[in-house]
Amino acid sequence: MSSSSSAAAAARRSSALLAALCGAVAVRLLAAGVGETFAGAALRRTGSFAAAPLSLRRAEEAAADSGLGMCTGRCRGDGNWTEERSLPILSEEEEKQADQVYELFKKAYTKAAESGIFIDTPVEERDVKYRWRRFRNTLGVSGEKSIEILQVDPLPLVVDADYVEETWNAMVRGSDKETALEVIMNNPGVVTAGTEIEDRMDSAKMAAGFIGGFRAVQTSSAERGRAFCFSLFLSWDLSLSAAQRRVRQRVRQDPEEDGRG
Repeated sequence: MSSSSSAAAAARRSSALLAALCGAVAVRLLAAGVGETFAGAALRRTGSFAAAPLSLRRAEEAAADSGLGMCTGRCRGDGNWTEERSLPILSEEEEKQADQVYELFKKAYTKAAESGIFIDTPVEERDVKYRWRRFRNTLGVSGEKSIEILQVDPLPLVVDADYVEETWNAMVRGSDKETALEVIMNNPGVVTAGTEIEDRMDSAKMAAGFIGGFRAVQTSSAERGRAFCFSLFLSWDLSLSAAQRRVRQRVRQDPEEDGRG
């Protein structure tokens, strides 16, 4: 493969990751009440959540070994959010943590909590609590630690649990669990990046550190949004530059690779 083709491929992969991460910015802006017109249009395109079958809106809890029942939430599945899955409620203390998470969600996504949907994602109480349990289990952390992460940014609560898990696994493959956890702690919104992040963990770590640093000194959502956007473009530029450097290095080692030898 020629150096120009390699660089182009790297650029396409970086652009895909950038687009996914920028989606996280858009979601955060919507949650903060920015772009309500866009949100309304999106909801009109996906249809009214109230029109969904009752069985999808209020699933009955099944009995669990703990005697406290099951937490049932929806996964995107084939794209229409009809796939329901359940996790057992482990203890009364765990359910109190789930209540805390839902209160955190309601504070960040007030309108979505009232309507039960965020864009096209069901966010009833049971859905949010289910996603929290999946998030905690996926990261392999305690309930307290998972809540600490979500207090930074509750965005993972409005993302399909399977998608979050796929992104996390890609992050671990691209680095290690400790690094992946560090990135998510600084930037929980990175769970929207998808599996493309596997080859971009160096950039993701730098961007997360940048976001974490700004979060410590900035307070307004607008300022955080600007910092987030800047860090995304910075990470994209760095990843592309790194790819180009690798191509140039291979060309120097084998001049015939790009046809100039």
